[in-house]
Amino acid sequence: KSIKVLKWFCGIVTGIILSISATLYFFQDHICKLVLDEVNNQLIEPINVADVDLVFWGSFPTISVDLKDVYVHDKFSTGNISDTMLFAKNIRMQFNPIDLWNEKYDIKNIEISSGVLKLKSNEAGDSNYDIVKPSKSEDKSPLNLKLKHILIDNLRLSYYNGSTFQHYKTTIQQSHLSGNFSDENYTLNAE
Repeated sequence: KSIKVLKWFCGIVTGIILSISATLYFFQDHICKLVLDEVNNQLIEPINVADVDLVFWGSFPTISVDLKDVYVHDKFSTGNISDTMLFAKNIRMQFNPIDLWNEKYDIKNIEISSGVLKLKSNEAGDSNYDIVKPSKSEDKSPLNLKLKHILIDNLRLSYYNGSTFQHYKTTIQQSHLSGNFSDENYTLNAE
């Protein structure tokens, strides 16, 4: 009798796993497009990616959208001269699957690996890293950046301050950050 129960249990679990996998496979492109469109709707400078992939079993219990070869254009670039503000080989954004189903894009974690980040501010105090569009209304955006965990792995960082003529460069081997970036004022915690 216990073998029969075990067979039924294994059959049900296998059926659930197969149905989740099939559903994610068929809706993979749709989910990735929705997430990428929502991120670009919130940014002044849209991000360009070479490939987008959906990962569930590798990041269980969250669902991840992996952006490959991410490029963000520097908004200080002029004319024919184009510069990079951000380039990363991989950016992984992790979401709660139920939130994604309800079109609520609360990013839980972000992992950035192998890239370059060039931050600048000019003499007037304008910065190239102020890329989030200002909110036009009091309505809350469906994209929430209250991040519990940001993992940065192997990122070359440079910062140039045009008003003080200071230039800093470093390589971040590994760093853990957190903060609520949806608020107008926020505290960034770093390790």
